Amino acid sequence: MGAGEGARLRTIARMVDPHRLLALVATALVIIVIPGPSVLFVISRGVTLGRRAGLATVIGNESGLIVQVAAVAAGIGAIVSRSIVVFTTIKIVGGLYLVISACKQFAIGGPWPTRLPSVWSPNRSRASCVRDSSWA
Repeated sequence: MGAGEGARLRTIARMVDPHRLLALVATALVIIVIPGPSVLFVISRGVTLGRRAGLATVIGNESGLIVQVAAVAAGIGAIVSRSIVVFTTIKIVGGLYLVISACKQFAIGGPWPTRLPSVWSPNRSRASCVRDSSWA
């Protein structure tokens, strides 16, 4: 490392306020440690319905993410962010889809099973349910 590079590193080191760096590290740690809604959904499906349902949930989540990334890469994200009409239309259509889906589920009696699946049983410990529903 030359003399110029050492001076440059010292200048960069002085630019970062230690309190801000600590706040950044703490915030990043909180974001990394706390699971998101997708992770919680996958875990709950895996524990209650078993390994196959958990894996199907992962595949469904990732398929949706691929579609979203492809749409943004195609430029749809820029169009939506610049047009309030398109953004509002997407919000309304999405809300209507959720309301219609909920009404259909209530009309057929809801998605709740009448009995718990075999993975979850009152006679089993929580550890064995988690172990049996893991993907390893």
